[in-house]
Amino acid sequence: MSDEEAHAAAMKDPDARPMTDAEWEASPKVPRVKTLRRALDLTQEEFSARFQIPLGTLCDWEQGKAEPDQSARPTCAPSPAMPQPCSAHSKLCRRCVEPARRVARLVSSGQEHGMDVETADTAPATFSDRGRRGLRMLLGRPGSIRRPLGFLVLIGLAASLSSGSFLTLRNVEALLTSTSFLVVATVGEAFVILVGMIDLGVESVLAASGMLAAWLYVMHGFGTTSTLLLTLLAGAAAGCLVGGLVARGRIPSFIVTLGTYWGFRGVALLFNGGNYISPDTVSPSREFGFDWIAGRVAGLPVLILIATAVVVVAQVVLWLTPAGSWIKATGSNENAARAVGLRTGLVKVAVLGASGLAAAAAGIMITAWQDSVYPLTGQGYSLEAIAAVILGGIPFTGGRGTIIGAAIGALVIGVINDVIVLVGLPALYEYIFVACILVLAGLQARAAVAAK
Repeated sequence: MSDEEAHAAAMKDPDARPMTDAEWEASPKVPRVKTLRRALDLTQEEFSARFQIPLGTLCDWEQGKAEPDQSARPTCAPSPAMPQPCSAHSKLCRRCVEPARRVARLVSSGQEHGMDVETADTAPATFSDRGRRGLRMLLGRPGSIRRPLGFLVLIGLAASLSSGSFLTLRNVEALLTSTSFLVVATVGEAFVILVGMIDLGVESVLAASGMLAAWLYVMHGFGTTSTLLLTLLAGAAAGCLVGGLVARGRIPSFIVTLGTYWGFRGVALLFNGGNYISPDTVSPSREFGFDWIAGRVAGLPVLILIATAVVVVAQVVLWLTPAGSWIKATGSNENAARAVGLRTGLVKVAVLGASGLAAAAAGIMITAWQDSVYPLTGQGYSLEAIAAVILGGIPFTGGRGTIIGAAIGALVIGVINDVIVLVGLPALYEYIFVACILVLAGLQARAAVAAK
């Protein structure tokens, strides 16, 4: 497209007409960027992606190292709507102003947000303002770990009152060990939901991976290292295949992963003709070489150590690496992320690959713990992992939240299961209790939004 054609196309948009000197002088000044970002309740990464401001520039603005130019009229520059500099313009085009002016226009036309950003830090607080701030301090910002921690404390208190053996060291260790598989699977699901997708195939990949590990080691004599590596690679490859279908085929993740759920369930049944696999499946018996996973190191169960390590590493990736910023930016606003150059399709492939890898790791862990594996192992883990992520404060729309919060959500479900066993209730009550907790999580999230 030539400059003249770009100019003609842009002029059809009211926002693309030239800005007169009078309009420039009357245009609103750029507010304090940090105040605006907080008023919109956006992280730096989300704000950067949504308004197409380089993250480094935004950080400099907020730290006072640089200020948006308030006086000089910026020169025309390329934009997503006009990929070529509009040299044909005789005056400044509204479409081609610098990022600071995009923010200023947001404020000037942002009445739908109900915010007065210019006085957000200085206006006297009314009684209702204090109430909203107090509620927000109690619940935390959307995506914070205060909410799942609050649920965990409440559930723990109720459990300790209902059963005197709940807080015993033996029961706590058993609870953490039995929940470690769900925690690892939830980490992968959390990455997927952070991008705004969903993975319904977690439990099937988990079962198929466990069957694959046992099939390779027991029935075909593979070594421990090769068995573990091949199983983990198979899980990651399955996730990447699903990601490719979602990103390239533009098929909703719900549909693709529903196919994964049924497809890999069938794969798990194919191993050993639908029967379970244990060391005694062959004669002479061949004990699992990776049974150390179910053992102890320095008096601590290895399963708990593995789950903790997975959560810590995943949280570090989300907090301190560019990949974490890409994930949150894609989930916050995929179109804006793509406009600033992020390869959102590759991000989707990566997070679904991570989910497959986490499910495969959980499958190996549960196989070592049970000393056997069944084709239906892990049944219900997909919905439990999704519930744990939502309880952990990550919304279905993605873009915000923490891995630690999702892991705490998994612990909440684990505590519910444990209490049901301790008080002697039928296992079916688990679904009722989890449903009540999910509804409560939705209500408190709504209250937190109203408190902003």
